[in-house]
Amino acid sequence: MALTKLSTDGFKDDSVTDAKLANAINSAVAANTAKDLTALSASNLTSGTIPDARLPATLPAISGANLTNVPAANITGTLPAISGANLTNLPASGTATNFVVNGAMNLSQRGQYDGGQATYEDVANNEITLDRFGLIHPYSTNFDVSQSNNAPHGFAKSYRLDINTADTSIGSGQYVAIRHRIEGQNLQSLAFGTSSAKSISLSFYVRSNVTGTYAVNIQQTDNSSKHVSATYTISSADTWEKKTFTFAGDTSGVINNDTGTGLTILWWLAAGSVYNSGTSRSTFTAHADADAAAGHTANILHSTSNNFHITGIQLEAGDSCTDFQHKLISQELAECMRYYQIVIMSGHPNGGGQTGGLGGTMYSNGSSIYCPYRFPVEMRAEPTVNSTNGTGSGSGTFRTRLGNNHSFNNFSGFNDGNPQSGTFITNGNAGGGNVGDYVWIETNSGAKLALNAEL
Repeated sequence: MALTKLSTDGFKDDSVTDAKLANAINSAVAANTAKDLTALSASNLTSGTIPDARLPATLPAISGANLTNVPAANITGTLPAISGANLTNLPASGTATNFVVNGAMNLSQRGQYDGGQATYEDVANNEITLDRFGLIHPYSTNFDVSQSNNAPHGFAKSYRLDINTADTSIGSGQYVAIRHRIEGQNLQSLAFGTSSAKSISLSFYVRSNVTGTYAVNIQQTDNSSKHVSATYTISSADTWEKKTFTFAGDTSGVINNDTGTGLTILWWLAAGSVYNSGTSRSTFTAHADADAAAGHTANILHSTSNNFHITGIQLEAGDSCTDFQHKLISQELAECMRYYQIVIMSGHPNGGGQTGGLGGTMYSNGSSIYCPYRFPVEMRAEPTVNSTNGTGSGSGTFRTRLGNNHSFNNFSGFNDGNPQSGTFITNGNAGGGNVGDYVWIETNSGAKLALNAEL
């Protein structure tokens, strides 16, 4: 039958209330927490809080991969200490200072250009080719160097060495190495010679058809004459490979704060027993020739088909290598011009006429001209003049323009010079003028005038 007028008065003692319902549910949850909350979906925890009393004393391990997009407002209290070893893939705090100038091999002011690439044939001992990079060896004309367009991703140029005369049996005192010198005052942040001396890290990319073991060597000749060295392996022929090294800072060997050489880096490409028979140096210790290329066995000279490329060179403070510090080409050029700069040259690799003008001045007598010149970039020291030298009006000569052209062989010297300016002097055969006549100086075909203040 129907209960149409059932009174609630009969349920006063056993009535269902909100409080009784909540108490019953909480008791059930507390009694079954361990077994009933083990597979609780995080999607169900969207709002509110879980009372501390409902959580066990020790939470199970939680994968960091699952802790994403956590609002900062939900992280309260004091976090426990976090091991630095677990902080990986963090962005760098800033850009490292690369002590190497022209490490990307973008500049080559001295070269003869062929198809946009600077080339150097029969490179002599100590000759600098691409800016700031020289070649040392006891041979005569075994090597050609070029600025190659073959480079790893992220770079446009590389230093390329080719062999034009082979040497299949390296004598005990024979060698060949690429050299880069760094000015001492640029290295003062390393604090060498103090208890705060910083570690240094070297990185570069290499490529060669000659696989095997090569050596790299950093020399510090100020005061203590020390060095470090290490080997690396080119594992795959004709493949770009990145190499990295770290050396502890030298707490006793001071690098002078001056314009001289602070550090010299050598990349050995062949080495006889005088240089490779010792032990690699992981810390700066007294120089010994046998340790400079210790462990080096590759011989780049064994065939005229051999070549060696290098680029992306970076030397920086710190105990790890960072990404290469790319510079604007204008900045890189200015840094290179501190050591070498072209004043005038016939033509230009990017196009232009066959004459380049130095400027206007006056005859000091009937055959000589003194032309003052202020350098666009201050040089490391008072430079020497590098001038081509031709005959008559032929290739490599210069000329004055005063109505008619009067050719002269070369510039004979430099007067009143300093790192900021100086006066060019003709060699006395720029005839045809009178004292006080205003004259313009320019090149004939193939002529070049440059200033050199290399380390």
